[in-house]
Amino acid sequence: MKRIYLLTIAAFFTYSLSAQVYNIGHTSITFTDPARNNQSVSTEIYYPAVSAGTNTAAANGIFPYIVFGHGFMMGENAYFDLSDTLVSKGYIVIFVTTNAGTSTDHLDYGSDLSFMCTKFYSLNTNSNSSSLFLGKIDNKKAIVGHSMGGGSAILGAQNNTNINTIICLSPMGTTNPSAISAAHLVTVPTLVISASGDSVTPSYANHLPVYDSLASSCKVYMSIKGGGHCLYANSNWACDFGESSSGSAITITRAQQQDAALDFITPWLNYYLKNNLNAGTIFFDSLQTSPRITYLNGCSITTSVQEKLNNGINFKHFVENDILTLEINNALDNNVSIQLFNLLGESQLWCIASSFISNTGTITKTYSLSGLSHGMYLVRVYDKNKMNGFKFVK
Repeated sequence: MKRIYLLTIAAFFTYSLSAQVYNIGHTSITFTDPARNNQSVSTEIYYPAVSAGTNTAAANGIFPYIVFGHGFMMGENAYFDLSDTLVSKGYIVIFVTTNAGTSTDHLDYGSDLSFMCTKFYSLNTNSNSSSLFLGKIDNKKAIVGHSMGGGSAILGAQNNTNINTIICLSPMGTTNPSAISAAHLVTVPTLVISASGDSVTPSYANHLPVYDSLASSCKVYMSIKGGGHCLYANSNWACDFGESSSGSAITITRAQQQDAALDFITPWLNYYLKNNLNAGTIFFDSLQTSPRITYLNGCSITTSVQEKLNNGINFKHFVENDILTLEINNALDNNVSIQLFNLLGESQLWCIASSFISNTGTITKTYSLSGLSHGMYLVRVYDKNKMNGFKFVK
């Protein structure tokens, strides 16, 4: 249930608002790919559920899904910090657990990832009424991969327009065949996340060449300052041992890297899989302002929000002592709406201020921010067809 704060000239009426947080269900399914001699594709699936547990009922709603490719000698249990967060926000996460151990058939693993992007949606209309996912799956999907899984995501996405977007976490560019060479056949929107302290798959030889080779109409490369190759995952002995012996230059904690990565992964997915225009605006604004990353932006996106901003309301704003003050100078009528979003693009505060126009055409109003947690926020100010916005830190 969202929490909504409604402000009027006479009084403040406060309601509860927060993005719904889902319980995490789990099931294991092995699929068969008839196009590859009935090859078995094993998966561990985590989904929004009525109650936490194995094979529990899926929550009410229709959810987009993420097909996840793991790193070399890593399984789904290495990524619970990441997957739990995404599932709790309304995504189904499908870990493809083939090519585990010491196997390095990267093209086959990429084919497994690509196959699952199509196969999983078939469960939405399966005639078997006992299916956990009957009527629960939105046909919006992404491939997310780490390291070997990131390079395999590129292999699976080449010439594949059935995927809405891919995200590569420190991708191995030197897969066999080469993900760098395959990237020129990838046309879907792609986010490549690197880490400046990664010495396992150094960016200059892996992540940047993958990014440069992409044929995507929208591609973004970002590097987390002081981050490492393994810190996207929770502690994993195989990855951590390899990184500790490779001379990496890590200066941040695992929690800090995961927090930085999710601050961009979540709005990117919200934009491409949930059609959240504000999430797209927040993502591209944050690229320019976040002190935790460096970036390259190969996207040219104009959302309806951004188009309206070009003809925005003129105002001044001040934030001091948990009070937001707005002075709006050119409102078109006496109804002004204020929306507040967190950096993930999820609505946190909705304010409607009425009848504040004065004889001089200036509106002045103050809003209490005491109920907000610390962080960065985006404010949108609306008046008829005009809009403007700003960000502030609490």
